[in-house]
Amino acid sequence: MVIFIQDEIEKILGDYQWEFNNATLRSRIKEKADSVLENIKANGGVNAYINVCDESNNTNDVIDNEMLVLSTSIEPGKGAGKMVQELTIYRNGDLSSSVNA
Repeated sequence: MVIFIQDEIEKILGDYQWEFNNATLRSRIKEKADSVLENIKANGGVNAYINVCDESNNTNDVIDNEMLVLSTSIEPGKGAGKMVQELTIYRNGDLSSSVNA
């Protein structure tokens, strides 16, 4: 899921490379990132998310270094990403007396 989110966000950011880091651009990027995460949420991939792309994480130092920061936080959905199979071995005759079928 994380790789998918990173790939989708990278596509968004690639469309805006070398544009000026201003409030309009940050808002546009956040809206598109929100749309991506909302779609993932609707499909159960995440339970919650927050995207931040404003003056709090795009300080003058960030802007002066010709960068833009989009911070994404997620609470992943609880899919069956890991599966466990338990196997119990009983002595001959113990299974029928130990387990109710």
